[in-house]
Amino acid sequence: MKQKGSPRFIHTTNNTRVEAGLAPILIVLLVVAVIGGYFVYQNKVFPNPQQTSQTSPTASPALTGAGETVNWKTYTNEKRQFLFKYHPNLYVKKGEVDEYYSFREDSSAGIHDIDSQKLIVSISEDPTLLQFPEENKTVIKKDKYIQTFEKTTINGYQGLIERSKGCPPMSVCLDDTNDETFSVLIQGKGFVVRFDADPYPPEGYNPEDETWLDQILSTFKFLDK
Repeated sequence: MKQKGSPRFIHTTNNTRVEAGLAPILIVLLVVAVIGGYFVYQNKVFPNPQQTSQTSPTASPALTGAGETVNWKTYTNEKRQFLFKYHPNLYVKKGEVDEYYSFREDSSAGIHDIDSQKLIVSISEDPTLLQFPEENKTVIKKDKYIQTFEKTTINGYQGLIERSKGCPPMSVCLDDTNDETFSVLIQGKGFVVRFDADPYPPEGYNPEDETWLDQILSTFKFLDK
């Protein structure tokens, strides 16, 4: 005769009941973790455009604000009676040489700190500069040094565009290929106003320098004309 005993199944102990109760919670946590990881991945791969624009680096002040010269600073030369506007993030430093002005990005930089210079404005009464070439375009070559002079008109005033490339004679240059300059001269009464764009760029000549210099020149005018 069979004795009465435990039925043929395993009794549920307290531990197995606890594990069975935790299972739904673990599933929920796993689902939350998967969803959270998905959103983190989405934000990294497809960042919010507004967030990207807020953290993007600021462009060089002299190359921004194309066409927006209304709120620019005004430089006035009382002695020579002319004025022009320049970017509000630039600062004027008077050079050691008379009638030599450096426009730079760092207000604390000394006059000899060439890294922050964006523009040099100088005035000369040199007779050789007062006589613009008769031809509309003149090219002068001396060994590897090339100068190009091209006549132009700036707001009704006679002007001259000067480009140079290479190492000038009797000069010492570290790298001829990067030694390229762009300047504009405007003829006044017995003097010339010279604009040298980004005269010492560490990366070499940049065509964008001509763009922002054109902005400045578009605001140039003599006060006595």
